[in-house]
Amino acid sequence: DWLRSWLAGHSQDFWGQRPGVRMHPSHDPEPSDVAPGGGWLGRWKADDALVYVLPDRMEMALEAAGFDAAAVVHAWVEVGTIRAQGAHYTSKCRITGTTVRAYAFPVAVLWPPETEEAKA
Repeated sequence: DWLRSWLAGHSQDFWGQRPGVRMHPSHDPEPSDVAPGGGWLGRWKADDALVYVLPDRMEMALEAAGFDAAAVVHAWVEVGTIRAQGAHYTSKCRITGTTVRAYAFPVAVLWPPETEEAKA
């Protein structure tokens, strides 16, 4: 589906997915501290149960793909693809030490674990 394809195609633009770059011999950053040229799309760390996407970046991507961003986000909240926090469609997360609000997509919803029946 579109969302999984978009996430996979842009994985290196998420904090937590980008490999580190040695900026100076005396400074060895965390593996994901160097932002891509266009900035981070959100947070996606291997040990997180959620993939966080910054709202403006998600809405721009949806609109560029020809979707009505507001309608899609609302539908994702309704079916549980986005975990909403209270009255917000967004949840708080930290990216490089800064707290931001982002759409929170549960990894288990995006990539459900294989069932025994599906393996057979």
